[in-house]
Amino acid sequence: MRVLSVVGRTVWAAVVLALVAAVVVLAGRVPADSAAPRAAAPVEVPPAPSVLVCPGPLRLATEQDGTDADYDPAFDPSPVDATSLLGAVTSRRGDEQPAPAAGTRLGDGAAALAVAPAVEGGVAGASGVQGPVVLRAEPTGDAPPWLAGALAWRAGTGDLRGLAAASCQRPAPRTWLVGGSTALGASARLVL
Repeated sequence: MRVLSVVGRTVWAAVVLALVAAVVVLAGRVPADSAAPRAAAPVEVPPAPSVLVCPGPLRLATEQDGTDADYDPAFDPSPVDATSLLGAVTSRRGDEQPAPAAGTRLGDGAAALAVAPAVEGGVAGASGVQGPVVLRAEPTGDAPPWLAGALAWRAGTGDLRGLAAASCQRPAPRTWLVGGSTALGASARLVL
């Protein structure tokens, strides 16, 4: 039995060596490709639209249920005097016309704001924004459009009293979250 095993391995080794030798010998006899190198074909890539995602206004994590169990009961969880303002700007690049832009609510796609192009650029604002907004500007020439946006939110009463502002960002798979307070009586909650 042991003799058959040794003979089998020896035969397989000889077959593999013969195949390798045949490939090396035949590779030397095959003529090399004598064709001239081909030039790379140019491919025209159209400019991509600019897309930004703007955050929605601040809200308490328990606001949807209408309860304020984890926050100070002396304050209203939904301040009535809260205001939000979303602004968007497009600018021209070189001699090209500035791109028109539009903002739609994330989720239902309803129109939230439209930026009409002007001579040097377009500016638009929308107040009372209730959720995240997607800003999109289509290219007007050979370059992608310049687009920027920001959301400001202010409340004078309630647990969320204060001012918050955030710029609109390009959609990304990774985001840093920074916040919180260590002051006496302060509470914070992160809900994703």
